[in-house]
Amino acid sequence: MKKNIAKKNILIAVSVLSVLTAQSAAFAQAVPPLAPVIINSGAATVPENTENNQISGSFIKTEITVNSTESDNGTVNLVMGSDIANNELKNAVISPDALIFDNTGEVLSANDIKEGAKLSLYTNMNTPMTLQLPVTYRPSVVIVETDKPGFVDVDLYNSEGINSKNTLQINNIEKPGELVVFYTDSSRSIPALITPSKVIFVGEGDAANNGPENEQVLGQYIKAEITVNSIESDNGTSNLVKGSDIASNELKNAIISPEALIFDNTGELLSINDIKEGAKLSLYTNVNTPMTLQLPVTYHPSVVIIETDKPGFVDVDLYNSEGINLKNTLQINTVENPGELVVFYTDSSRSIPALTAPSKVIFIGENIENNPSGERMANPKDLDYTDVTGIVVNGEDRYDNVITFNGNLMLPVRAICEKLGYTVTWDGELQAVKVSGADTEVSFTIGSNVYNVSNSEPMYLSVSPIIIAADGSNGLTYVPVELLDNVFDLTLVKDHGTLLIYNKQV
Repeated sequence: MKKNIAKKNILIAVSVLSVLTAQSAAFAQAVPPLAPVIINSGAATVPENTENNQISGSFIKTEITVNSTESDNGTVNLVMGSDIANNELKNAVISPDALIFDNTGEVLSANDIKEGAKLSLYTNMNTPMTLQLPVTYRPSVVIVETDKPGFVDVDLYNSEGINSKNTLQINNIEKPGELVVFYTDSSRSIPALITPSKVIFVGEGDAANNGPENEQVLGQYIKAEITVNSIESDNGTSNLVKGSDIASNELKNAIISPEALIFDNTGELLSINDIKEGAKLSLYTNVNTPMTLQLPVTYHPSVVIIETDKPGFVDVDLYNSEGINLKNTLQINTVENPGELVVFYTDSSRSIPALTAPSKVIFIGENIENNPSGERMANPKDLDYTDVTGIVVNGEDRYDNVITFNGNLMLPVRAICEKLGYTVTWDGELQAVKVSGADTEVSFTIGSNVYNVSNSEPMYLSVSPIIIAADGSNGLTYVPVELLDNVFDLTLVKDHGTLLIYNKQV
C-alpha cells in the first residue's frame, strides 16, 4: 500500500514538473529576460545587451537618435531615443551635473537637446545601472552631434597625455584626469597625437559643472620638456636635437631653426650651439605649427629655454592688451602692446591670474619664419661680429646695448639709425618698422625675416628682428647688422671688440 502511494506521488510530481516546465518555456518565448547585471568588485556596471556600446576606457559611449524628451520644471531631464546602430530603444537621464556640448566644444544646456538630434552619451563605468528595459543611462557627458568638423574623446588620461584606450595622446596636457577632449586632426601614430582645441576636466569619476573653472584653457604654445640625448649639426650649427620626455622618458625630437629664440630660464640670450647633451630643455611650439606624421614626435619650437639651477620662470603665450596670457594664468604689469611674448620672471602673486613684474619680455611677433627655400638671402660681409661688445657711430656716440643672437650681431635700430640721420617709424598694430633715408627706405616686421627696400621684391635676413624689453621699459627693436649693411650706404670697420659705423659722406 505504501509503495502504491509513493508511486502515485512520484507520478503527480512528474506531471506537475512537466506542466511547469512547459509553462516556463512558453513564458520564456513570450517575455524576453531582463538583462542581468554584471557584478565586478561589488559594483553594478553594464547590462549585457549593450553590445553596441563602446565599453573601452573609463566611459561607455552610446550613440542614439532622440525620439522624445520629458522635462521637469522646464528643464529636460529624460531623453528617450533609439540606438543609431540597431534601433534598440535606449533612454538617458540628464542630471543637472551633466556636461553638455556640441562636437566642436560649444557649451550647451539640456534644453538644446531636441527631437531628432544625434547624441553621444558618455557614462562612467562606475555609474550604477537600473534593472529595467529599455536600458537607461546616466551620462556624465552628452555630445550633441552637428555637421561641423570636430571629434570628441572622453576618457581617463595619464600624466603623459595618453588615454586609457591608448588611442589618443594630447601633446600639451597640464595634469592627468578624466577629460573631455575636442580636436579636429590627429597623426596616424599609435596613439594618435593631437593638439586639442579644448579640454574639459570631468573630475575623478564625478560629473563636474559647466563652469569655466573646469576648462583647461590651452595657450598659444605647446610646451614640451626634454632631456637632450644627442645633437646633429648642419655645417657646425646644431639643428636636430634628439631627446627624451622628462616625465615619461618617451623619445622626442626638436628641429631648431635659425629663427628659434634661445634663452636660459633667467633670460640670458643663447645660441643653438649652447645646447649640450644632458641639458634640460623647455620647447615652446606654436599651436598652428604643422606636426609631421612620424614617430618619435618632432617639434619645431619657436622658443627654446635651456633650464639651469638659477632662479627664474618663463611663460610663452599670447598676451592681450591687459597683459593677461591666453591661459589666464599670468598677468604682467608692464605690457605696452599685446602679442606673443616670452616672459621671464622670478616672483608672482597668488591671485588668478598671478600678477608679476617681469625681468625681461621678448616680443616674438605674429610669425617666426624660416627662409623660404630657393629665395634670395641677404649676405652679410665677411666680418666676424660675434665678439663685438659695442658700437660707435660716426666716431661720436658709443652704444653698448648690442647682443649676439645665433651668431648674428643685433643692433638697437632706432638709436643707431636716428644717429645716422635716418627716420624710424613704428606701427604698433602691425608690429612693423620703417627706416627712411634720403633716397632709400626699408620696412620689416617683428618676428619675420622678410624685408623690403623701397617697395622692391622681398629679401630675406638670416635672423628675424626682435623686440627686447627689460626693467619695465617699452622695448627696443633689434635688427641684424646685415640689414643696415645691405640697405644703406655705410662703412663698417671692426676695431677689436668695437664696431665702427660711418655714413660714407662723413
